[in-house]
Amino acid sequence: MSKANSGLIFDLRRYSVNDGPGIRTTIFLKGCPLQCAWCHNPESQKHSIESIIRSRQMDGKQFLQKFPCGYYATPDQMINEISKDILCFEESNGGVTLSGGEPLSQPTFLFELMKLTKEYGIHTTLDTCGEAPKTVFNTALNLADLILFDVKCISEDLHLTYTKRSNKTILSNLIELSSSLKPYYIRIPIIPQFNDNERELSLIHQFIQTLPNKPIQIDLLPFHSIGIHKYHELRRTLPSLHPPVDSIPNMTLANSIIKQ
Repeated sequence: MSKANSGLIFDLRRYSVNDGPGIRTTIFLKGCPLQCAWCHNPESQKHSIESIIRSRQMDGKQFLQKFPCGYYATPDQMINEISKDILCFEESNGGVTLSGGEPLSQPTFLFELMKLTKEYGIHTTLDTCGEAPKTVFNTALNLADLILFDVKCISEDLHLTYTKRSNKTILSNLIELSSSLKPYYIRIPIIPQFNDNERELSLIHQFIQTLPNKPIQIDLLPFHSIGIHKYHELRRTLPSLHPPVDSIPNMTLANSIIKQ
C-alpha cells in the first residue's frame, strides 16, 4: 500500500472501557516523540514497521517466529472498521479513541480520520502526551470531543532525564487546552523512583490548581511491568532508568496529594 494519505497503526482494540466514556474502539498510532523509561508499549515508539520475534512451541519443540508490528491504513479504511461499532457506541454513549504512541505525530492522517469520525457522528477522544507544535495541537483540539492529556511530572530536568524531552511544550499545550473550555481528563502515570514522591506529586497538584478550567476527572495510572517482555521480542535493551520489575508505586501518597 502507498504511504500517501496513510497512517501507521500498530493496534486496534474494541470494547475498551478505560479510554474515555462508554464502550470505545481504540486506535493506536505508531510513533512517539517521547522515550519514557517505563514505557509498557515500546512497539509504539518508532515511526516505522518493526519485527517482533516470539517463541512458539509445536510438538514439544520450541522455535522463534517473526511477526510484523505496524501496518499502513488510509482514513477511509479505518473509518470502515470503526463504523462497525456504531451501534455499540450509541447504546453506551461511547465512541472512538485515538491513541498511540502519540497520534499527533501523524497529523495529516489523524486530522483526516477525525474529520470522518465527526461526519459519522462518532464521539472522538484524543489520547495525547501533549508534545506537538501548537498549530497541530490546536487543530486536533478543534476536531476532538474530549482530550485525555498525560501529565508525567512538572520538573523539567526530571522529565528530560526520563523521557528524553523537555516538558515546556507539553505544559504550554495543557494550559492552552484548559483555556479552550474543551472537556478533558488529566492522566498521571505513577512511577516508582520517578514521581511517586511528595515533592513531585505536590508540584503536579499545584500546577493543576493554576489551570484556568479544571479537568473533568484526574486518573492515576499505577506503574506495571507487564510490557517488559516486549523489549525482548523487539530485541531491545530495557532502559537503564526503567523501574525494577517488582516496584510498587506509592498510590496511597498519590491519591492523598492529587485528589485532595
